Amino acid sequence: RAFQAQHCAPAVCSPEPLSHSHYHNSITRHSTVQQQLYRAVATTTRRQFHSRNYEKPKEKPFYKRISREMKFAVGVASAVAGYLIYNDYRSEQKRLSLAIVGTGDSPVLETRPPDQKIARSIHNPKDASGLKLTLYQYQTCPFCCKLRVFLDYYGFSYDVVEVNSVTRAQTKWTEYKKVPFLVVEIPGTDYGESTILQLKDSSLIISVLSSALRNPGESLMNLLDSYPSRYNEENKLEFSNRFNVMYGDNPDALIHLYDIQEERVWRKWVDDVFVHVLSPNVYRTPTEALQAFTWFSEVGEWEKLFPVWERLLVIYFGASVMWIIGKKLKRKYRLESDPRRSLYKEAKKWTNLIASARGTFAGGERPNLADLSMYGVLMAIEGCDAFQDVMEENKKLLSWFTEMKIRVLRRDGEQILVKRCTIR
Repeated sequence: RAFQAQHCAPAVCSPEPLSHSHYHNSITRHSTVQQQLYRAVATTTRRQFHSRNYEKPKEKPFYKRISREMKFAVGVASAVAGYLIYNDYRSEQKRLSLAIVGTGDSPVLETRPPDQKIARSIHNPKDASGLKLTLYQYQTCPFCCKLRVFLDYYGFSYDVVEVNSVTRAQTKWTEYKKVPFLVVEIPGTDYGESTILQLKDSSLIISVLSSALRNPGESLMNLLDSYPSRYNEENKLEFSNRFNVMYGDNPDALIHLYDIQEERVWRKWVDDVFVHVLSPNVYRTPTEALQAFTWFSEVGEWEKLFPVWERLLVIYFGASVMWIIGKKLKRKYRLESDPRRSLYKEAKKWTNLIASARGTFAGGERPNLADLSMYGVLMAIEGCDAFQDVMEENKKLLSWFTEMKIRVLRRDGEQILVKRCTIR
């Protein structure tokens, strides 16, 4: 409007025609003013834009808009995913290595295990086997008790290393942490100055040593070839023939074939059925769990073996964990709502077997390996409420247990070990 007032109006009202120079000057002034007008409008527009832009609140980044709960969930999911990926990677590497090797671990140790504190030594002057045995165990583990009963019944001399069930410091030297395992030193063999073996799985160890007692002409190394090992799909070590005793050319094997098969069946029943009703009964309530671990500490002499803090950690932490595990095992093995009834039911099966054997034991007049196994796993809970309850409910079981204790304490099977003499 200012431009029109100053320049356009006079030009329109003037009756005289514009000269060329006058017209050129007018156009030039018009262009200059128009440029100034455009600059003013542009400046105002930019100021208004920046003003609106500053007044508008900034939008928070995405990671700040997520709630704390969502962040926690994402973090947990990432951790779990990372663990699963890593676990799958380890499993795949293990599978590939096993595919190359084709078998499980070799029992031969390349180096001697480090010296460990010996909890106690069992010595039998009649043991002429020449073997130096070291048992790694938990004092009240059913499988450890089962193996210990076998060694005591046949009169083997052996040392005991008590393993801390929480820290497992005594087994750091080996990749195989599961107890019991038996370190066997065979001196002066054809395999070198001294061969050191690590035998795993309580039932396998019992079968191997039983085979050695019954085959004087066979070396321990040759007998181990009858028990090949492998890893299953879950990377657990498995042994073939773990319940089989090798009799070789012994003619008595054919005569007593039925008894040998029955012994094998009931040894497997002890491991696969009866032992699984023990934990839900021993750790049925928090009070029973704490009472059980207190007794474990006493019978295992933990106060002599572990520092005070370790002993208390194992007692209280172990009792809490095993009470929870006992509940899970009860569901896993589908025990009755009161696990005592399942315990009584399985114990009745055992006493029925003894009655059908027409003797004091499942093996007749002498204990067989099934008797030793059953006695061993029951001995593991001897100081617990569950043991007292089942013995009061089943008097036949109590009579059998008492007789078994006598036979084991006096080493009734040692004459077989004495006859076998040196084991190589």
